[in-house]
Amino acid sequence: MLGRTRRSGLKSFNRRWKRRSGSSKTLTTFASSRSWLDFRRMGIRGSPVDVGTTIGYRIRWLGVSITWVSRITEFERNRRFVDVQIRGPYRSWRHEHTFWERHGETLMRDGVHHELPLGILGKIVHRLLVSPQLSAIFYYRVSHIGRILPGSGAGTASPDST
Repeated sequence: MLGRTRRSGLKSFNRRWKRRSGSSKTLTTFASSRSWLDFRRMGIRGSPVDVGTTIGYRIRWLGVSITWVSRITEFERNRRFVDVQIRGPYRSWRHEHTFWERHGETLMRDGVHHELPLGILGKIVHRLLVSPQLSAIFYYRVSHIGRILPGSGAGTASPDST
């Protein structure tokens, strides 16, 4: 999934995000929650965003409650961070959040590389259900960030995942 969100000034974006959402909420959990997923953060160990921070979530997918735990494995202040699933529904999940400034605006990009378990059945489920839902989640995320930080420019998202 690639989502690009245009925002004015990287440092301004970070300050406004912390002030609006609270320092204990990460961009991932706050802006990814879709009501049909019942996406809830269950706990956080470590700094809000730093290498080693572990975040627990609970989602409801097709009526089934699923625990998801991710860990931040890479962090470059004001530039990027990566979270990976250490427990959850995917065989593998790596989500890279990248921020950069261009012409006084902050661009944000999400790169997600994931794989479902169950071989060919997982591939079928991915094509029919998971891929469209992930696209919807990231489109929602971009629009939600625009509502959290009004006046910071329009956001766009385009699906591209592996």
